[in-house]
Amino acid sequence: MSKFRTRHLALVLSVAAVAAAGCGSSSSSKSGVKSPAASTPATPSTSSTGTTATSPAAFSAQLNTLCKQFLAAPDSQTPAYVAKFKALTPSAEQKADYEKFLTSLDAAITAGNASSQADLKKAGEANTAAAKALNAPECTK
Repeated sequence: MSKFRTRHLALVLSVAAVAAAGCGSSSSSKSGVKSPAASTPATPSTSSTGTTATSPAAFSAQLNTLCKQFLAAPDSQTPAYVAKFKALTPSAEQKADYEKFLTSLDAAITAGNASSQADLKKAGEANTAAAKALNAPECTK
């Protein structure tokens, strides 16, 4: 399965989403995933990311924008988008669902790199549920 297909399934079956805001350094290193290219695509044009809490509606809008960009990005950008998803700051009431979203995104990438269809499906379903709870339909496409 191609990395694009794996990445797409992770978000289609799921959002944060993979894929937001700041372009912090990538704290995740997944084997089989290429380093990001020198230039990274545009990020959502919101300023409340990374350090300040956002309203649920604003956070959902940021997450939707990031998911849309992530799905359109080349495979080489996956690590950069994972970092962007992790840099988002959810509202207090969305924090638990967003943690589930990030956990399932990591699990989907790991399963895809290992070509584990069963694990990918399970992670995708968890990611879809979290994306729906976060009102992020772009992350379920």
